Amino acid sequence: MISISSFQYNYGAHKELDINLTSYTLRNYALFFVYIYAKMKYHLKNWYCFMQLDEETLKFLKEREDRLGAKIVMRTYALFYLSGDGEKREYGVFMYTDGNTFIFEDFDRPPTFLGIEIKRKNKEKYVKMEHSFKKEDVTSIAFVTRNDAIRSVKEDRPCKEASRFAKMFRKVLLELVLKDGTRYYFEMMDPKGFIKLLKQDG
Repeated sequence: MISISSFQYNYGAHKELDINLTSYTLRNYALFFVYIYAKMKYHLKNWYCFMQLDEETLKFLKEREDRLGAKIVMRTYALFYLSGDGEKREYGVFMYTDGNTFIFEDFDRPPTFLGIEIKRKNKEKYVKMEHSFKKEDVTSIAFVTRNDAIRSVKEDRPCKEASRFAKMFRKVLLELVLKDGTRYYFEMMDPKGFIKLLKQDG
């Protein structure tokens, strides 16, 4: 027979265990949100720097306009980039366009955690990445989940369009398919504005 005192003792032990597990879970959630906040702050800082029209930025944009041979009508920042051949940039890419030619490129940035630079002994040599495409070469535009995009690239298969539920609760990327079969995936800062410009005549 289990006495009342032993029952109370066991109950108390289980209750203490529940409290400890709850505290552990809350700590994990807190660390997770701190990490997400720091990562978003890092990306927003990059985007903010590109959007500010100080002397250095104006010089940078002038050089990009010289490459385009026309005025830049839109510039934006993608938080994540992936291509169908496996090329990937976790820290995103800068994109600009004259309305017809779209150019995107990356920049050499050291890896960071919570805003602190992570120094690596065997750091890979940075190789500049820059690509471009014409608006008329885009044959397909769709929203896909990031996980499905990564899997489709690994398995070399088409990506499924994200459902309404996935768009609300999962991280989604904008998939662009070109005439030659090239696939690009971007986590755009302003996907609707980007799509509107792509579909705009002229």
